Amino acid sequence: MISIDEYNDLINNYFLVSYADCLAYLGQKPIEVLIEMESAFMHFSVYSNEDDPEIKEENLQKAYNHIVRATLDCQKLIWLKMHELIEGLYKDTNMRKYCVNESEHTLVNKCNTFFDLAKKARTDEINNVGKSPLISIESYHELLEMGDDILSSIDLDKKESFIKYSKLLYLRENFFQLLISFIGGIAATAVFFLFV
Repeated sequence: MISIDEYNDLINNYFLVSYADCLAYLGQKPIEVLIEMESAFMHFSVYSNEDDPEIKEENLQKAYNHIVRATLDCQKLIWLKMHELIEGLYKDTNMRKYCVNESEHTLVNKCNTFFDLAKKARTDEINNVGKSPLISIESYHELLEMGDDILSSIDLDKKESFIKYSKLLYLRENFFQLLISFIGGIAATAVFFLFV
């Protein structure tokens, strides 16, 4: 069974960090995490107010398990959001070339490492269910650090300029096609009204 120090360590060194990051990435409080937190606090309340050592120990373990689940939920929700952003960057060759503050080769390697770490984190989670949850939490933590490193390499000013330039270039390249389509539409409408 776990001790109160282990419970506090989990809360202070893993859960609070993951929860704060989750709120920052998602911009809202995930319901599944709130349910786990409420359950943990209920068990911790029983632990705090109970005199029977066996019931205290059982409820502390249950509270701990709920906080583990909440921590993993936070980490996985962050991972899903990061994965969406990183995969978009990874697939967009122009964005990779022109909108990051490192070489394209370095970025691609980091993205591949991120995808590999995601597989490792999922494998660790599956292999450690009910055994050593901190191994899973540490694996997700490593994954999220790599994701944060990748996303922090995006130069938002370059990205904004690149998007504006891409739209301008598209209009310039397709101006004559758009003009011919517009003129053709007007001519077709005029012909239609002449014969109606």
